[in-house]
Amino acid sequence: MTQITLEVAGETATLTLAGDMTIQRATLLKGKLLEALTRATHVALKLEHVSSIDLSALQLLCSVHRTLLGDGKTLSVIGFVPESVREAITLAGYKDCAPENDNSGLWKGVLN
Repeated sequence: MTQITLEVAGETATLTLAGDMTIQRATLLKGKLLEALTRATHVALKLEHVSSIDLSALQLLCSVHRTLLGDGKTLSVIGFVPESVREAITLAGYKDCAPENDNSGLWKGVLN
């Protein structure tokens, strides 16, 4: 089952993704990402229960990440990033898209 939940505590918005993050879920994902952008200065992603991810979801995550960095906000990954997500990031060419000073763990896999 695909789930996208957002919890906001103080200045941190925690976005938990589970299931298939594919084009069919892009509108829902985009809405939750935009809500996180407007409600917090730090967005934390939990991806450990993502079973698959496609280019549309990666594009949304990249766009939000760049927007956060441009606004002086931050993004981080909490917990494990599944191999399927890391492989999709690499295959889509996103592995090195983040700036050198990015420590989010999403694109370069520094947390794994």
